[in-house]
Amino acid sequence: MSDVVPSAARARLLTALNAARDARRGVPATLEQEVRTFAQLSREHGLSISELLIEVKELVRAHVGVDEPLFTPKVVGWAVAGYFAGTKRS
Repeated sequence: MSDVVPSAARARLLTALNAARDARRGVPATLEQEVRTFAQLSREHGLSISELLIEVKELVRAHVGVDEPLFTPKVVGWAVAGYFAGTKRS
């Protein structure tokens, strides 16, 4: 699944998650844009919304440790917004 999204976007998202974890100051605003970009690229490369949500939840769990309950709701919300940004209702 993660091979579908460009590796540079995934690497930037992981860097942002790791920096947020290391800062220990909550969810930084800078993380939002990385999540939205990753989600949009995921859609453009054929990932379904459910595949994206599984991916971002796994990344959050793997990279923010005990702060996962703080990060997950925000990251999921940003991922959904990024995934559907620029799309139109049918």
